[in-house]
Amino acid sequence: MKKIYILLIAAIITSSAFAQDLRQRRNELSISAAGGLSSLQYDLSVGEHKIGFGGQAGVGYSFFFSPYWSLGTGAEIALYQAKSTFSGFWDSYELNGYKETQQAWYVNIPLMAQYQTGGRQKFFVAFGGKVGFPVKATAETKDYSITMSEYLPTDRTYSYTGGKTDLDKLDLNLMASAELGTKWKISGKNALYTGVYADYGFNNIQKTNDKIFITNASSGVNSPMVESQFYGKPFTDKITPLAAGVKIRFAFGCGKSFRRISVRMPVVEEVIIGEVSAEPPFVDTYGDEDAAERELIRLVAEEKAKQAEAARRQAIIDEIQRPVERYGLSVSTLNAMQKEKLDDKIELLKENPDIEVFIHGHTCEIGGDAANERVGKQRAERAKAYMISKGVPERRILGTASRRDTEPLVPNTSEENRRINRRVEVLVR
Repeated sequence: MKKIYILLIAAIITSSAFAQDLRQRRNELSISAAGGLSSLQYDLSVGEHKIGFGGQAGVGYSFFFSPYWSLGTGAEIALYQAKSTFSGFWDSYELNGYKETQQAWYVNIPLMAQYQTGGRQKFFVAFGGKVGFPVKATAETKDYSITMSEYLPTDRTYSYTGGKTDLDKLDLNLMASAELGTKWKISGKNALYTGVYADYGFNNIQKTNDKIFITNASSGVNSPMVESQFYGKPFTDKITPLAAGVKIRFAFGCGKSFRRISVRMPVVEEVIIGEVSAEPPFVDTYGDEDAAERELIRLVAEEKAKQAEAARRQAIIDEIQRPVERYGLSVSTLNAMQKEKLDDKIELLKENPDIEVFIHGHTCEIGGDAANERVGKQRAERAKAYMISKGVPERRILGTASRRDTEPLVPNTSEENRRINRRVEVLVR
């Protein structure tokens, strides 16, 4: 009996009822940063366009309608960049080594719907749109030259030092936007979003005017970003922002929360309660925070009670099934020590009237099969008779059998080992 209490104490010490509070707050404030391709997309009728790289940073607010769906907005500052190169235009002007980098700063106001999965590590997808307001735009050139030939007796080349020009002719920007990634829970209220994003502008942000690209050889050129044409031809029909890259967002939860309470099964030695499920049971309780807390406490207490009962019962079964060994050679009668061990099992069977058993008799390898079959059966029958005499109902002993020497506990290599193998086992159904 002492061994049962030792096992129970070990089960309590080694078990841990772990309640994981996976709360989603109804409100989230966030700061974000992103980077990658961030360009002004356009096609030039002459010259070459190259995409640029930039990024964005901002603050946001999200309201969660459920633990899975939210609607968010905020404000972010975004940088878009592109490059243009020109060389050689037409008969009267020849442009040499002209390179221009355009930068446009926008303040974007997003409106995004987001869906996220459950668990500590969530996957999320967000989609919606942004409205961008131009803040500042510039065009920066490097050193270049213009060669004039028309109406001059000889070609004349003018050299110019590059510089920066303000571009004040950009318009409101409308974009479609999407994000995809993983949300990591880093505390009870806070989370880190990591993923990729893409923004696609679908309206023309170019405001054209009446200037031509090359005003004259002595004053140089104007940026193609703000010029409607050169020599009667449009530079570009449309300019749109385009961005894609990686994004991180740190979110601060606030306000009331939805609670997904996940109660993990206590971790107890496998010998006591068997295998523990890898998937913990859980219950969803949304709304009142105090009610969720009470439900969490109830579930933890319930799981503790279940596992304590499972550990207690398994310890009882293990004790009942512990072998009664050390029979003499060809002996089937019970000695005092064997009766004492059976008395412990009988007491446990009386305390647990739902348990039914089989009784098996075993021998060592000495002797023939017929003799060992007879001795094994006699040992099982005399153990059965003793248990019935002590008050165990016969109906609860479902049968007896001889296992001869077919199931040794230890190799039959010494007399000590043979004494261990000469035994009776009471097996719980």
